[in-house]
Amino acid sequence: MAEADHVTDLDPRVALSPLELVLPDEIDVAAAALGAGRGPLDALRRATALQWTLELLAGAELARAHLPGSSAARLLLALAAALAEAPAEEVARWMASPAFRAWLYRARVHLFELRERGAPGPAMADHVGLLPLLLAGQPAWEAAAPGGPQRLRMPARGLSPVGAAARLRPDVPGLEVMLSAAGEGAWEVRAGEALVARGHAAGGGVDWRGAGEGPLQVEPRTFIVGGGVELLAADDHPELAELRSPAERPSDLDPLAVDAELSRALAILGWVWPEVMIDVAYHFRGLLAMDMPLGRWNSASTRELPLVLQLTLRRQGNPWLLAESIVHESAHVRIDEATFLQPLIVDDGRRIFRHPWRPDLRPITGVLLGAHAFLSVVLYYRRGLEIFPGDPFLARELEVRTREVGEALDMIEHHARLTSAGERVYAAMRRLHGG
Repeated sequence: MAEADHVTDLDPRVALSPLELVLPDEIDVAAAALGAGRGPLDALRRATALQWTLELLAGAELARAHLPGSSAARLLLALAAALAEAPAEEVARWMASPAFRAWLYRARVHLFELRERGAPGPAMADHVGLLPLLLAGQPAWEAAAPGGPQRLRMPARGLSPVGAAARLRPDVPGLEVMLSAAGEGAWEVRAGEALVARGHAAGGGVDWRGAGEGPLQVEPRTFIVGGGVELLAADDHPELAELRSPAERPSDLDPLAVDAELSRALAILGWVWPEVMIDVAYHFRGLLAMDMPLGRWNSASTRELPLVLQLTLRRQGNPWLLAESIVHESAHVRIDEATFLQPLIVDDGRRIFRHPWRPDLRPITGVLLGAHAFLSVVLYYRRGLEIFPGDPFLARELEVRTREVGEALDMIEHHARLTSAGERVYAAMRRLHGG
């Protein structure tokens, strides 16, 4: 199983605030990176929301200083205020949306460019301008948002607003629309004089419907496994294309077949490791289903498409291996959140290490990320053997993964420059590995 490359253009860590955020004492970064269950996950979610609020407050002040009177500054200040005032469950709903999380990470890049250059990049205004549509119908946002109609430019690939059951996709690139409230929870989207979409607040979001008058399509989104995971079209999300094997292709399974395969894998995972299911449910919100030649499996995830996993699915595939992929990639998503809060390693980026899971040379950060993800796989197979003692497949997988993780941990011990938080995570990994 290929270890996904998580060193993106969002690294090294960007600190927009002049104050270095230190996790509150009650937040243990090792538990945040490695713990399973409600307690560690709630702590991670609280700390992540706090960090985003602090960064957005600093970013809004930055925008106000460099772009006085701009709509970008007003919208960013409104978002920071909404995050600070929103009930925990509302913030959790925002943060569980791949669309909103992707917006946050890209906004971070735009604000870093603004700080470094003193001027916004060409796409910053359009990106920030998506907020009114992205968060329409969210109570805390509505209380803080600037009033009046909002002009925005639709992304070419469309937008899946938080809490909505539909995706908005323009027929023409760069389509400019006007979003306005129509009273009593109703919303309208217009392109010029044409009414292109109507919506009504429902369940903390907006239920959008096409109006059939203009160049904007309202497409239903496809959810599987009881509505917990959105099934995405691989061709619509090129962020993960570079992490695909040359032999990898979008799966031709229909949604019912994908649902069946994924449900079997999640049932096994819930049976052998029930404590981890709450983490998987939070960190696995979208799926790009892929196919590989028989006998080969691959998986990937990236910060640029948060909470979305790219997994190999095939009809009547091995559910143990699919569950392994889910555990592996969910662990990547989790440690991404932990490293967003505190960096774990000082890395010069030199690709000089060969770890057990890839044939090419990798930076030391890649070794740490691989060891962390496959340690979760070790724990998964260890629990499987407790239920099925003596099973040859589980015993073989556990033996191989345990040896590989041990090799990677030795490499980290001898070559990595860990931060204090990284030392705590490494020590916890050693204890869990048992080596």
